[in-house]
Amino acid sequence: MISRSLLLHYTGLPTSWDESNKIALNSAIESRLVKALTTIKSSSKGGLVYVQGDGAIVLDVLEELGVTLNQIKGINFPQYFDDKFADTKKYLEVIPKRYTFIYDVGLESALKKDFSSQLLKKLIQTITNENCWCFIISDDSKSSFEKNYKVPVSNSVALPKKAEINLF
Repeated sequence: MISRSLLLHYTGLPTSWDESNKIALNSAIESRLVKALTTIKSSSKGGLVYVQGDGAIVLDVLEELGVTLNQIKGINFPQYFDDKFADTKKYLEVIPKRYTFIYDVGLESALKKDFSSQLLKKLIQTITNENCWCFIISDDSKSSFEKNYKVPVSNSVALPKKAEINLF
């Protein structure tokens, strides 16, 4: 059997998301998240969802609802930004899956958010035009994200951040 972290790597998601299902959620947040993702799963249309915090929680709930990893794609936005800026051909064409995660938004190496905002908007439009769901994963608050990237968000959820391990 193939390890889940290897499957996450092939999907384009961080392998560290394999360990994040140990986070205990508030029962109210968990029930709202399950309800929202059940609605998303049953929808034939796509859309945009902003997730503040650990996106692995969303992945875990989607898997509990029966979504398989072959329906999921991950895009590391800082890497995508750097590759577009360096004009490499790694992300020549983005082919979205039903549930596409754009993660680490806000960590790109942009001095100003103007160019990264345009790039993110184009990426979101590419995904939602295919009737796929686009999950933007960031540690920024929703209002800060909307201000910096000029992307209006109607669907959002705030989740706990991944617990950091103190070595000392």
